[in-house]
Amino acid sequence: MKTIIENIEGDTWVEQDTELHGYILGSAIVRSGKLLRVCGAISGNVKLESGARVFLYGYVGGDVVNNGGLLEVYGVVNGRVVRQAGTTRYGPEGLVYGEGI
Repeated sequence: MKTIIENIEGDTWVEQDTELHGYILGSAIVRSGKLLRVCGAISGNVKLESGARVFLYGYVGGDVVNNGGLLEVYGVVNGRVVRQAGTTRYGPEGLVYGEGI
């Protein structure tokens, strides 16, 4: 598993299983079959492709769009959580400030 502890400027495509402890100043797209564990922060949106997995313990400043993956929210989403397909779960400490769909 790749671990990111630095800050990244710009949109990021997750092409391998990754754990984020740093900050992405942009959006993240998680490719099919890949895992993103967010312990840090993402300023933009997060998009899950079909079969992707995202475990959010940190912060997302925009929307999280689930297009057929597995999303578990234990942290904070400042935008909306949009489930177009797949499975979305919320932990008791998970917060979504936008309107979830």
